[in-house]
Amino acid sequence: GLWIQHTTYATIHNVNTSSNHYEGIFVYESGADITNSTIYNNSAHGIELSSSWEGGSIHDNIIKENNEYGINITKGTGDTKGFVIYHNQFIGNNGASEDGTYDSNHIQAYDETTQYNNLWNLTNGDGNCWSDNSTTDAYSIDGGSSKDYSPGCSFVPELNMVIMVFAMLGVIAVALYRKKH
Repeated sequence: GLWIQHTTYATIHNVNTSSNHYEGIFVYESGADITNSTIYNNSAHGIELSSSWEGGSIHDNIIKENNEYGINITKGTGDTKGFVIYHNQFIGNNGASEDGTYDSNHIQAYDETTQYNNLWNLTNGDGNCWSDNSTTDAYSIDGGSSKDYSPGCSFVPELNMVIMVFAMLGVIAVALYRKKH
């Protein structure tokens, strides 16, 4: 995985990290933007932030099937604060279901910092997509009082529509091929 430590600021973009023995991405005493990445199937957390007071953003990632939390935010030697976390797809982390069934024993994220130190949604109402949440009710984050007040998957491209378009293109290509031969 990636280990970021004691830097002023790191940009992590378009990274795929999987099957690591620990975290997929670990950020310690650093600020960071983590975007457009896929973090999956790691033995510990997908992303861990510890003592990272510089802040940053975590958005437009797929955080999937990590053995522990998809995102784990700990205080360490000082509050981790100033992160905005939105437009991520949390799928089956920490044993959570992938079918919309909520179980409080399998929450997909942890934030032990004081409420509002980190925001789990944008002020315009864009939050994160949680595979174990089929409602628009606030999604509780383990560890303290943080919540994603605007969960939903409206920002996720409709996969069925994409599949249908490719299927139609395939049918058209076959028809054109048969017509020429």
